[in-house]
Amino acid sequence: MQIANSAALTDTRLQLHWAAQLQCAAADATLEHTDDDGHANLEWDTENATLRGRSGVLIDVPNFVLSVANESLPLASQTLDDALQWLAQRLNTQLAFRDYDMPDHPVRAGQPLNPDTGQLAEIARWFTFAHDILQPQGELRVWPHHFDMGFWISLEQEGADIGGGFTMGDHYYDEPYFYVNPYGMERPDHLPALDAGHWTNSWFGAVLAAQEMGDADQASEVANRFIESATNASRELMTA
Repeated sequence: MQIANSAALTDTRLQLHWAAQLQCAAADATLEHTDDDGHANLEWDTENATLRGRSGVLIDVPNFVLSVANESLPLASQTLDDALQWLAQRLNTQLAFRDYDMPDHPVRAGQPLNPDTGQLAEIARWFTFAHDILQPQGELRVWPHHFDMGFWISLEQEGADIGGGFTMGDHYYDEPYFYVNPYGMERPDHLPALDAGHWTNSWFGAVLAAQEMGDADQASEVANRFIESATNASRELMTA
């Protein structure tokens, strides 16, 4: 991980986010829909650096290859619509991209996909790093809409839950970051101190941005402190 240069991953991150919509389209067409949209979420395979959809559609992130069953399509130089058509033929069904808010990028207007291969490998390392940090919190899934790897903790108090996870970046922070959100309560006037990261003003939650992790040798220790501290602080707030 090149933490100091993490914001430089933006263009490649956006292209991968759009490529994941191919997996989402396949799930919508072939699986029973769930109320929480869980049928469309993805698994991060740390061993193979692969995003795995519940429908069996995979994206090998470092090599940027889409595959289903025993067939594969290198996505570089493909348009999204051509890749969607290729996938529809393999699944023998009609596919359509979802009509929901996505970050703007020329690939959606027909520009061929062409992400930087070195940055794809860097993104894969970030996902594996985040998976290792978050795994003790429970099941982890990557959600295609916001392209974040999330966990969920249900507390005994009715309507009180803690969500958290990791994203490669978004319109709030143009860099990778971890987050923890208390759900089911209004933002209080006074917030507990955190051992790492900060309470963000963008929403009611805690954030640890890449630039707050120090160098690569410190990142694991800082990230673990943040998740523990922010989760404990959220519990404290919600059970007070």
